[in-house]
Amino acid sequence: MNYRRILMRCAAASVALGCLVVSSYGQSRPPDLVPHGWRTQSIEGRRDVIRYISPDGQAVLTLHDISRGGASVREEFATFADQAPGPITYKRVADSWFVLSGYRDNKIYYTRVGLACGGRRWHVAELTYPREQKAMRDAAVAHASHTLHRYRNVCPK
Repeated sequence: MNYRRILMRCAAASVALGCLVVSSYGQSRPPDLVPHGWRTQSIEGRRDVIRYISPDGQAVLTLHDISRGGASVREEFATFADQAPGPITYKRVADSWFVLSGYRDNKIYYTRVGLACGGRRWHVAELTYPREQKAMRDAAVAHASHTLHRYRNVCPK
């Protein structure tokens, strides 16, 4: 995928997450967030979502944002927890973000949601991968989670 096409896709996406100055980093992925070698996958009819697939095709990182709608971090956590795709095995709620993770079928899901855009929006990162890849993916999950805050001021216009 060429840089012009990437920048056009990023400009069209209302999310804008992860599309920071891609060309200046000389790579076709968001700097420091998406693991090297992952490819972008378009989602038909969804310009508000950016999805990345691992080289083996088994892990998926989805980035999007949603309007805050006035909800507190705890209220938004409750909403996400109610809609979790399976039992929650890990959760953490902080002042401006939360994480929840668990199992659905033979996959692990990990969701991190943080306040962004001056508190007007939520940035959402969702990662799913096979249970047997947990040890292999733990470092990438932790890195993406700790890196997401760098993009809190990347907002749709």
